[in-house]
Amino acid sequence: MTDMAKWLRGVSLAGLCSVALCAQGASYDVVVIQPPLGGSSGVRAISESGDIAGYYYEAPSNYYTRQFAAIGGQSIVPMGWVNTSSSSAALDVNANGQVLWANLSWDYNGPNSVLYNSQSNSYTTLPGLARSINEAGVVAGTSFTPGRVHSAAYVYSQGNLVTLGDLDGGLQQVSAASINNHGTVVGVARIAADGLIDGVARAYVYDAQGMTNLGTLGGLASGATDVNDAGLIVGSSTVAGTEASHAFMYQGGQMFDLGVPEGASSSWAIAVNNAGQILVGASDTTGQSVGTFVYQNGQWVNLSNEVTLLDGWRFSQAVDINDKGQIAAEAFNPDGWRTQALRLDPITAVPEPASWALMLVGLSMLSWVRRARA
Repeated sequence: MTDMAKWLRGVSLAGLCSVALCAQGASYDVVVIQPPLGGSSGVRAISESGDIAGYYYEAPSNYYTRQFAAIGGQSIVPMGWVNTSSSSAALDVNANGQVLWANLSWDYNGPNSVLYNSQSNSYTTLPGLARSINEAGVVAGTSFTPGRVHSAAYVYSQGNLVTLGDLDGGLQQVSAASINNHGTVVGVARIAADGLIDGVARAYVYDAQGMTNLGTLGGLASGATDVNDAGLIVGSSTVAGTEASHAFMYQGGQMFDLGVPEGASSSWAIAVNNAGQILVGASDTTGQSVGTFVYQNGQWVNLSNEVTLLDGWRFSQAVDINDKGQIAAEAFNPDGWRTQALRLDPITAVPEPASWALMLVGLSMLSWVRRARA
């Protein structure tokens, strides 16, 4: 048996609303994701079938993370591939059980990755940080030169790897964040700026027209984090005249400022699904988190208020959302060292995509009114 064949398939994936951790929330059922060896766990992504990609700590004294994926009722860990001297995590998973694992060692050559197929128990090594995978198994990632002086975004599919190039004025520091089912890639690229040695970060989209700079909300920097199948891009940008950043959505050549929820001064978009639901993180003027929100149709829903946790557990953050409205999230216990991976399953139906199309119209009108008043 090869090292890569020595997979530990976990005994338990999840329990719906474990009595020790949670009670029914107003809008979500809570599924507790149990890592294969216990300990503390976290999440990175959720697939369209509700599978989870994440990581866990074996013990409080072990600061290195280990990757796992909860697929079809089992937790899976690639024991033969784990580098025990550095941290690793499962960064993404699709509905076909294809998982991106990454060794997160930031040494001279940077990280390295593996594309694992849980159905065939086979793997493919990939350069750098393989960050996102679509339903066809096409991967978007970032490769690094020795010393990590430069980076390049790439797309990998069936043995072929294509580098995406750079923006005009680029500094050869490009990273990929997400790829949709049409092969559109979004991420961040650094471009030259007067007086700034390291330049500034700019959100980009790569599609059939090549790589496009998405601009900003009037500030210096921006970054794109996700794109859905309709081409709706989300991310964050600094805002003119302030040090704050605001979440944005971008479509049809326009960037729309989502603003901030009550009590927050900064916001950033984390993920978007095909129903137009956007996960947004937010913080106050001190940098303290005020929660993770689901944003849609101008409404902010604080997930902390939608989930009830017991025994000292608190809702921590959410990192991804699928088309069913299921959310990959985390809770933590301040009295101990543990964090816990969760999946939030919506009790109510997910809105149809038409509703967020109307939201775009509303934002366009709001932008026009603001310009008219100016």
